[in-house]
Amino acid sequence: MRSHENLQGNCKEQNDAPRNSTEFFGTKRNRWAPHKNNPLQPINESIAKMGEILPKSIHQQLSLIKLLYMKKLFFSAFVLLALASNAQDIKPAEKGVVYGAALTAAGEPVSINDLKSSLTNDQYEGKVVGKVKEVCKAEGCWIKLERKDGSTVMVRAKDHAFVMPTSIEGKTVVVEGIASVKEVTEEMRKHYAEDAGKSKKEIAKIKGSEKDVQMAAKSVMVIN
Repeated sequence: MRSHENLQGNCKEQNDAPRNSTEFFGTKRNRWAPHKNNPLQPINESIAKMGEILPKSIHQQLSLIKLLYMKKLFFSAFVLLALASNAQDIKPAEKGVVYGAALTAAGEPVSINDLKSSLTNDQYEGKVVGKVKEVCKAEGCWIKLERKDGSTVMVRAKDHAFVMPTSIEGKTVVVEGIASVKEVTEEMRKHYAEDAGKSKKEIAKIKGSEKDVQMAAKSVMVIN
């Protein structure tokens, strides 16, 4: 049997143990002293680091989101202002008004009715005169000149360098640029019809591709 003195000694040792201790899965240790065999030590350290890093990381992410949002708003405002400014700068289709660059080609323009017969190797470069039957109502980036048989020739602003007002419809114009034979897909034909303001019923009637003369214009001048 253990003596009374030995029991008192054991109680004294237990009473002298560190009071600031915590137990991890049955392991009793001083909470302020790292324990090499504590399996939770790496996790505790990671959590401590996250407490310092996470708030800063979230703050940086929120700042980045705010910056991107402000840039998006600025870009949208810039585009709207540019479109509004461009719309205000488009002159009405009156005699003598030129859209795009100034006309430079010498000689008389070829009639739209004679354009196809004027092609050399499926191409013609120079001036063409004709009456506007249709205009792109979405952006004003193309017009169609009418032949005497009722068919039309597509005239696009080269590289979208300029736009034309809807008031150009019905006007006679001189176009300078390059005409060539192009194949227009059914999808593109429907797209042009939509831009021209055609009804869904009319658009639905468009079937198949079509091969015809088109013109890429650098200048369009209203003559009457």
